[in-house]
Amino acid sequence: MFTWRDQFPCFKTKGFPSAFLDSAASAQKPAEVMRAMERAATENYANIHRGVHGLAEAATASYEAARDAVRNFIGAGCHDSVVFTQGATASINLAAYSLGKTVFKKGDTILVSSLEHHANYLPWLRLAEELGTRLKEIPITPQGDLDMAALEAGLKSGAKLLAITYASNVLGTVPALKEIIALAHSHGCIVVVDAAQAVAHMPVSAQELDADLLAFSGHKLYGPTGIGALFVKPEIAEKMAVWQVGGGMVNKVGESFEKTTWAPFPYRFEAGTPPIIEVAGLKAAIDFVQKIGFKRIIEHEKELLAYALSRLEKIPGLKLYGAPSRRIGVISFNLGEAHPHDVGSILGAHGVAVRVGHHCAQPLMKELGIMGCVRVSLGLYNNKSDIDRLIGGLELCGERLV
Repeated sequence: MFTWRDQFPCFKTKGFPSAFLDSAASAQKPAEVMRAMERAATENYANIHRGVHGLAEAATASYEAARDAVRNFIGAGCHDSVVFTQGATASINLAAYSLGKTVFKKGDTILVSSLEHHANYLPWLRLAEELGTRLKEIPITPQGDLDMAALEAGLKSGAKLLAITYASNVLGTVPALKEIIALAHSHGCIVVVDAAQAVAHMPVSAQELDADLLAFSGHKLYGPTGIGALFVKPEIAEKMAVWQVGGGMVNKVGESFEKTTWAPFPYRFEAGTPPIIEVAGLKAAIDFVQKIGFKRIIEHEKELLAYALSRLEKIPGLKLYGAPSRRIGVISFNLGEAHPHDVGSILGAHGVAVRVGHHCAQPLMKELGIMGCVRVSLGLYNNKSDIDRLIGGLELCGERLV
């Protein structure tokens, strides 16, 4: 019996879209996530790490328990390998800034796949412009998989770092990361993984992949906005320059900046008052997903994805983009010559929420030869009636636009 949807209050709200198919942008929140944040704000709130009164100590213990929950959830190994950030974007910017200060020099090559969200593209592009490193894009095949021959050629050229997604936010592509990371390491290349789109759909293990850095956001995982995490291997962490400076991340302030010493990792990357309430929500989201179990989530989304593709393929004039060998529940398409925004507007009026535009992936749009497209993305709360409503809306679009 499908009951997961019942745990999301939004679907009982008057005027909420009948079919919410935009989870890749930001997923809806179950009631227990909001309850956990309310408890953190009202029953157990104090600033953490430095207070010695009972409330501060309890809040600190809860915060660090959440770090342990994240560590276990993404297979990060030791407790001190996880940094809390504002999200995947902040995590990757942190990585690019910190490594740029210590690891890169002019002329070094950074590889990025053309599947990347801007969050795993622009920080490396800025680094290239500031330091004189070279940014090289790895193309995809016509099916939407990463071009492995091009990747290997890029690695053989002496690349210093590879930035790669765990799952594409446009095509749903899930690259063969374990194979790719092993290949990259055989050429001495650091690998940064953007797992923002993966964590809600499948088990993620940084250790099993042997990733050097791995980032994700809470709001894609049925958790709150403004919170995410960055896993860093200890040997990489030792090479990283401090990111932001201020309270909480310092050991001793010297008479000069050079004589100032920093707190141990990960705390030296968590300056200022941390997102205490949001961290509580993130832990609750992790608990929620683990309680359901990825086996059930994967089976449900696989069945729904197959149903959606079978229905969409029958829509006259609809062009689907990508048919990758392994994918999550993300589907992108255009309807004839109709503008994606017009399609999205008609679908919205029909009670169907989708995403339209370039999806923060303009390099991929360029490779696909389009300016933008319509994107449908699935969450564990979706069902076949959502797909049926989508198809009905697209039939309306066909009548009015094509």
